This record gives sequence, C-alpha cells and structure tokens, in this order.
Amino acid sequence: MLSPQQLQNYLNRFKSLCEEDLWDLVALAHPVTIKAGETYIPKGSISKKLAYLNKGMIRAYANKENGDEITVWLRWEDQFLASYDTILFQQASRFTYVAVEDTELLEADYDTFMQYVSNHPQYMEAKDYFMHRILGNVVKHQESFLLQSPEE
Repeated sequence: MLSPQQLQNYLNRFKSLCEEDLWDLVALAHPVTIKAGETYIPKGSISKKLAYLNKGMIRAYANKENGDEITVWLRWEDQFLASYDTILFQQASRFTYVAVEDTELLEADYDTFMQYVSNHPQYMEAKDYFMHRILGNVVKHQESFLLQSPEE
C-alpha cells in the first residue's frame, strides 16, 4: 500500500489527479511479497506484470555463456518494474528478475492497467511521466555503459 507521504508526493506531482483517482489505480493491483533470493520473473517467461516496489529491491540479470551473471539493472523502493521485453517487444524475457532482499510489491496486469488509464484522461499526465522515466532510465544506462569506465 502507498504510505501517506508517497500519496502526497504523487498528488503534488500530478495536479490532474485527486486522492480518489490514486486509490482507484491502487485498486487495480494486489500486494505480492517475495523473499530474498526468490525469482519474480524467470528468464523465458511471457510476463505482463507491472509492479510498484513498495519495499525492497529487484535485480534483473542475464547469464553469459560461461555462466557468469551480469546485472542489467536494479530497481528499489518507489520505482516501477516490468519485463520490458514482453511489454514493449512482445517477446519472452531475456532476463531473470530476482529479489535482492525481502520485497513488497503492488502488482497489476499491464494490459488491464493501460486500458484503465487510457479510458480516464486524468491519468494521461502520470502515464506519460512514467513512460518517459522508463525511457530515460534506459538512455542513462546506455550512456553510462558507453561513456564511463567500470570503476565509474
């Protein structure tokens, strides 16, 4: 569930939303608890999960041919996550998503969530904000890979 502070932060950011609007969105989700080390989305799955991290951390990683794991990204509290491979490209996930620590999520079905948001114009500002944030994170990650050394 959202804390009062998180709720107020979203209300301050998105002037087109009222408290009832946010609770309507939250009602589309259900709580999920994942223990440290448990897999949330396995590699090869077709997952349309959209999750808000309320507490904890999720790591997405890939396995190299030699067996080494490569961390693709980390998501922590007050961030969203999804299998971008499935949602954006309609393909199986190339990565495994695992809880780094005990994690509490609010999880919704991506298609259900997007259909609801698309039918209610007051959510468009928030939807655009989060989609831009996702894209921005991808660009920053790519730039850091290209422009920084591993030590940086």
